[in-house]
Amino acid sequence: MANRLSDEKSPYLLQHAHNPIDWMPWGDEAFEKARAERKPIFLSVGYAACHWCHVMERESFESEEIARILNERFVSIKVDREERPDVDEVYMTAVQLITRRGGWPMSVFLMPDGDPFYAGTYFPPDVFKTVLTNVVAAFDRDYLALKKEASAVAEAVRSALNFKASEVKGEPDIRVLANYLEQTQRTFDWEHGGFGGAPKFPPGMALPLLLWVAQSSEQPVALQMALKTLREMALGGFHDLVGGGFHRYSTDRGWFVPHFEKMLTDNALLIRAYAEAWSITGEPVFRLVAEAAADWALREMRLREGAFACSIDADSEGEEGRFYTWTVDEIREVLPDDSAIPFCKAFGALKEGNYLEEATGEATGRNILRAESFEALPSFMSERRALLEARDRRPRPLLDDKALTGWNGLMIGALAYAGGAFDRTDYIDAAQLAADFVWQTMKVENGLLRRYRDGEAGISAFLEDYALFGGGLVALAAVTKDLDYLRRAETLADEMIEQFADTEHGGFFNAGSANETLIARSKAAHDSALPCGNGAATMFLAHLALVTDEPRYRQLALEAAGSVWNLILASPQGSESLLYALAMLQQGGVEIQEAVPVPQLEGGVIAPNVRLEPDAIVLELLISEGWRVYAPGHAPPNMTPLQATFSTDLPLELQPAVMPLAQREGDFAVYKGELAIRAPFAVATDANVGEGRILIELTYQACSDNACLAPLTLNLVTRVAIGE
Repeated sequence: MANRLSDEKSPYLLQHAHNPIDWMPWGDEAFEKARAERKPIFLSVGYAACHWCHVMERESFESEEIARILNERFVSIKVDREERPDVDEVYMTAVQLITRRGGWPMSVFLMPDGDPFYAGTYFPPDVFKTVLTNVVAAFDRDYLALKKEASAVAEAVRSALNFKASEVKGEPDIRVLANYLEQTQRTFDWEHGGFGGAPKFPPGMALPLLLWVAQSSEQPVALQMALKTLREMALGGFHDLVGGGFHRYSTDRGWFVPHFEKMLTDNALLIRAYAEAWSITGEPVFRLVAEAAADWALREMRLREGAFACSIDADSEGEEGRFYTWTVDEIREVLPDDSAIPFCKAFGALKEGNYLEEATGEATGRNILRAESFEALPSFMSERRALLEARDRRPRPLLDDKALTGWNGLMIGALAYAGGAFDRTDYIDAAQLAADFVWQTMKVENGLLRRYRDGEAGISAFLEDYALFGGGLVALAAVTKDLDYLRRAETLADEMIEQFADTEHGGFFNAGSANETLIARSKAAHDSALPCGNGAATMFLAHLALVTDEPRYRQLALEAAGSVWNLILASPQGSESLLYALAMLQQGGVEIQEAVPVPQLEGGVIAPNVRLEPDAIVLELLISEGWRVYAPGHAPPNMTPLQATFSTDLPLELQPAVMPLAQREGDFAVYKGELAIRAPFAVATDANVGEGRILIELTYQACSDNACLAPLTLNLVTRVAIGE
């Protein structure tokens, strides 16, 4: 028997329509039921291409025993995070505050008023049953205490998402790009490209910013980082070398083993990046990769109406990656021996297989294709086409065929740019068809809708929808010279300003006046897989300002960047969309040799100062009155203690940092007021006189008596000199 998800449009929700759980969609009815029956709410959030969401469904949500517990003791709500990014953001913040990690499926337990009190992500079935039993016991035994705890968590979520304007507001300064380059160089993987270690996500917003910096200033390292990343991604199994396009992310730092879902948004950002890299360098491989990804989007993601679907699942035939991997025998069934043997060598296919099962590490006998050299990409075009034809006969992974306004805007902009760069009118035509459909279907009087599927448009649009679709229209106007697209973009900009602008402090809220009011309202400064709402809006307005020469758009873009400026300065890596918007507003080349001083922040956030003593680097901290941070080894579970990591390019032999004594507070130890962390050093005997940098990564989570802020990491850079 179908549950109440059977009337929904989301493919993800429809996947759960026949679970034995009495799922309800997010809405007033579910919360009224929880209040009337005095039951806790189990909120499960995921998306159609999420592998572990499918695992938890098979193991737990199809279990009659688990369904009985949920149906008797809970009100169960299912949410597609792609339809409701506002719900996802608010409750993912709760998950991160409670567990210190995040991911999907998201599993959150709420009081009937929506306040969260316990959370996790994927639970194995036995663990999930224990969690359910414990939640029921706590709800029945300690309702008032649980309600108080949930209220405190909700307040912490509000504190994390709604930062005080006075603490984060500042004056934008293009010199921040020097800070950005210093930070990115410290985290860049010079062997494999990209940033950090495994898992490694494509840096979709970092690439255009690095390419802009490379063209607009004397910073060759920016171009080196961008091109190294693009080349390495093109060779790896993260890149679909048969069908084109890219998977979600790499499970290893070398871009070899992906999680196999394919997202419209990732590919839109990467199409643009590869096309831009080709425009700068003329390297054929960049055009080859960009066109393969764009052709994949037109072939596999375009809906009959002309818009683009959201994603393709990782799983088929009950196995992740089955659709995309090959045995050597399967390759030889398609290719003759004189082609199959060199192809397998060029793309790393082994008889025993090169793809190990993620959980056990055991060989699967299957291969992820990975190019051994750039020459392999154009040299085996006919073989790859033959394999694509054979692969298309396999059972296909699920296509999440809903169309989202903002996501389509990203692809519209990417196709418009690539079409202009490569003189591909088919790309421009596809962008126009999608743009016209979205405008005609999703645009309503004084507003915009977010989702279309199966003949129905619905859900009030969010900030990202206005900004990303508007940005796509501006890009389309630039390549087609059709001013109607520009007029549409201006209409969206004006409506966006009306509905989402923070008229008191500048910038934009992610949810606007037409959206549902949740337990918190956010204004973002840092990007994720997509540019953050503020960043997308600021890029949109900056692009409009350049095209229309309208000073109002320029001023609003600068105010939006300024509204979160100190957050950007504290950690510029991750704020690429806002930095890119600021860069767009510069005229001509820029000088970014000198970094911007990181300001002293207030409101519970530590104000840092770095000084050099004859035998130690000293980090001085001042914690605002009424706030505290926990000492290492003496913090409550799920709280982040104070940590400082020192490094330098000076000829100093650094010793581990020495933490000061902390104050005891019950079972824990905290720092309050002033403190100093010392990193002793010895000067190398062959040290030269000169200047250098001291780099400090400072991580902490500030708490008051009423709330704890989200954990924060500051990257501090100080220039000092050593001499005789």
